[in-house]
Amino acid sequence: MLNNFFSKIYYYLFNITGRANRTEYFIYSIIYALTTIVIYRLIDNIDLYNRSILNWPYALVLHILITTPTMAATTRRLKDANLSLHWFLLYLIPVVKYFLIIYLCIKKTSVNNKTIATDRERILYKD
Repeated sequence: MLNNFFSKIYYYLFNITGRANRTEYFIYSIIYALTTIVIYRLIDNIDLYNRSILNWPYALVLHILITTPTMAATTRRLKDANLSLHWFLLYLIPVVKYFLIIYLCIKKTSVNNKTIATDRERILYKD
């Protein structure tokens, strides 16, 4: 069961189609927060002979690699919560982003979500 869960997370790493439940989104958020803290701690606090372990260009690349899956998970979570994708624009504002993440971790899946077909189902089963 746990192996299936992690394989699902790996499959949807950069995928914006489908939906993400609260548990999946919460795990993406925790991984994002922890890795961001580690990256910035390595940049700011650890100096060896007045040289930082991670230089800013490397940190920027790492941050983009970490942020992209979280942004994809946010898109899928907005679909699951039956919210407009315009809410994603709030994700681009640094302070507001954290409130949006908390809100999406708390908000339950929409009841109408079960009646809405995914894009793949609409293509396969045309009405």
